[in-house]
Amino acid sequence: MEDANVNLRITVDGQVLELSQAGPIGRDVLAAVGADPDERDVLIRIDGGWARLVAPSDPVVGLDGEAHFRVHRNGTLRHVRVDDSVWEWGAPGIQEHDIRAIAGIPEERQLFQAGGSALRPGEVVDLTVDWVPKIESRPDMAGSLTVPVVVNGRRQSLATADVSFEDLIGLAYPNVPAVGQSMFTVTYRHGPLDRPEGSLAPSQRLRAVNGVVFNVTATNKS
Repeated sequence: MEDANVNLRITVDGQVLELSQAGPIGRDVLAAVGADPDERDVLIRIDGGWARLVAPSDPVVGLDGEAHFRVHRNGTLRHVRVDDSVWEWGAPGIQEHDIRAIAGIPEERQLFQAGGSALRPGEVVDLTVDWVPKIESRPDMAGSLTVPVVVNGRRQSLATADVSFEDLIGLAYPNVPAVGQSMFTVTYRHGPLDRPEGSLAPSQRLRAVNGVVFNVTATNKS
């Protein structure tokens, strides 16, 4: 039993790593990705169906030999209730798709904020309010929802929150093939919390959120 955590496989912000030392603690996980609790970097564990804080001195024990985490740089601990569990989070908001992924909530169920309407795909729940927001999952009675975005100044509705470079070219230039004599540049702002602005390269995808603004430009090759 003493060697149970040797070569523990961890995933931090999507990056797969291994911790070779026995008995790793939260500080070891942070150090593995260049984070530091002394800089207020917050480590959140996201496996097991809920999100919870891992303190720097807390031991890290794998679930089926693995452990999954999210790091919030210079974060502040906040709370949200998802169904019957109170979660801990290190960012000012949590996205709808993060709640689904962590809790294992299927697309057949809608997420509702208590006292409000259904969350749209990619919508952000504000955790800076003076109360603990409550999110409830219920059967989807209204069919699939769309994600409202802006592409080159025009409002569009995406059927899915996972949008690609090529998808955006098709929305911006429906009559121009994605391959040929043109090269395209795709930039965005008001994106997801972990990537609020930036650009996309061919074949890259982005998890779109409500209100993200895309700018797609085409320049003919000389």
